[in-house]
Amino acid sequence: MGSTKLNEILGFMNPFSDLLSTIFIVSMVMASIGTVIWLSLSANTTQWEKNWHGENLDSINQNLDDEHGSITDLSDAVATKSEKIADIIPSMLLVFGLLGTFLGLGMALNHASNVLANISTTGMDSAMSQLLGMMDGLGAKFKTSTWGILCFITLNIIFNIKGATEKRLAWVIQKVRQEAELKKVEYETKENQKHSDLINAMNHIALTTKETHITLVKNIVTLFQN
Repeated sequence: MGSTKLNEILGFMNPFSDLLSTIFIVSMVMASIGTVIWLSLSANTTQWEKNWHGENLDSINQNLDDEHGSITDLSDAVATKSEKIADIIPSMLLVFGLLGTFLGLGMALNHASNVLANISTTGMDSAMSQLLGMMDGLGAKFKTSTWGILCFITLNIIFNIKGATEKRLAWVIQKVRQEAELKKVEYETKENQKHSDLINAMNHIALTTKETHITLVKNIVTLFQN
């Protein structure tokens, strides 16, 4: 009993039973595999760093910082193309599978309409035979939807296991902290430099004033002596 049900399921899931199902299912499987490989190769700190710097690591003006938005906004900004595609590809494959089902059902109904329209010429027995044959394969039209659902579930599981979004978010948080520390150090350096320049200026003014006073006193003494 169990093996019979399993065989029925495997027979239903066979992607090579008809040309339409084969095209849709192979396309969905290839898209799923390609997305996973692309995501594995490109979703890394090197690519996030490039996106953070606007593809130019030597440019400071293009750098992102906390003033450009929240942590989530910054995480979305540094996301690679593969990550953006990975966010939508499961839903797209689900819809693509439904499209295959509706297309198959539409073709089947169109065929049934043609059979019924020509029943007077083909005969009742022939028409019923064609309709019964069509009904036997009608369940297979839902095959692409089933594969679309499987791709949707599988991709979401893989993406959750890989955790690229969480890793990118953690990287952005660390990056924002580093940028904040750099800004703090730069600010303190500038303030210390300003303080040092102010002290040097005050010392120079004091020294100049002292020399002026000494010169003035000498001139007054010389004037009285004469």
